[in-house]
Amino acid sequence: DRNIVAVGTKLAEILSKEYGISVLHVTTNFEPPKLGYAYDRSIVMMEKMLKEHPTIELFIDVHRDAWEREEGAQNEEGRDYVVIDGEKVARLMFVVGTGEGKTGVGFKIKPNYKQNYALALSITEKLDAYQKGLVKPIRVKTARYNQHIKGKALLVEVGHNANTLEEALNAVPYLAKAIAKSAGIESKN
Repeated sequence: DRNIVAVGTKLAEILSKEYGISVLHVTTNFEPPKLGYAYDRSIVMMEKMLKEHPTIELFIDVHRDAWEREEGAQNEEGRDYVVIDGEKVARLMFVVGTGEGKTGVGFKIKPNYKQNYALALSITEKLDAYQKGLVKPIRVKTARYNQHIKGKALLVEVGHNANTLEEALNAVPYLAKAIAKSAGIESKN
């Protein structure tokens, strides 16, 4: 209730209640004992979920970005947000992996980079239409972030470690709406 899991919980609730999207929300902390192996541990859960629920269409990996104070950082205390209707809203960013790895050889099984990028771009465009600056440009990296497990897999950074939980939570309704619209789903309300 005080970290990124709360952000995922709110996203799951909005997608389910407001848009009628079935959601399985996993709150397992895959970081301990060592962050570098979190994806190795989380893929086991993803494969199990896909086996138990073969109709899963989309995986969403919710993160908060890591941030170090830089000269000229936006807003007070380096927090990075936009103001929408008087509320501070953490900025969002999608990360899409190509699976090429640092050497260019990469992983044996690569993610569907083009499909994941197209989905992230669709959502990014919708978020940008809600409020300029709400979403940062998509970050493409050579890792794969378990985005190979399904044709549609997103990694979204909801603010960063200098944002407040409230700022991150304020971003979630916009994210949910953009995800639903990209899937062609309108609000039930």
